[in-house]
Amino acid sequence: MGYSRKFWYTDVLSTSLSSITSPDHSKRVFLDPNQLALIKGKRIVIVDDAVSSGVTLKASWDFLEGESVGADVLGAGVVMVQGGRWRDVIGEGRSVFGVFDSLLLKSGDGGWVVRE
Repeated sequence: MGYSRKFWYTDVLSTSLSSITSPDHSKRVFLDPNQLALIKGKRIVIVDDAVSSGVTLKASWDFLEGESVGADVLGAGVVMVQGGRWRDVIGEGRSVFGVFDSLLLKSGDGGWVVRE
């Protein structure tokens, strides 16, 4: 899946999502229709760079398990787990495994403090 829309991509195989790294906090992720046969009805794992708020991961997970794709997502693997806010967002029974944890920081009195 990717954010760059090719001319042969369709809206049916895409979903809107928000991201803390996108300026307007909304964009679309697309699945190449030529790849659909590789994952439709299959057990798959999502691999991503990071999970922070969980909004992007949930949207991708829901899309892949939805009617248009019909995959069985077993879990997600990410390189960096940022805080724990994502747990309530992605929903119960969804497993996420990370390589390492990274604290979320915010500016506070006298410097940086940990944010949950």
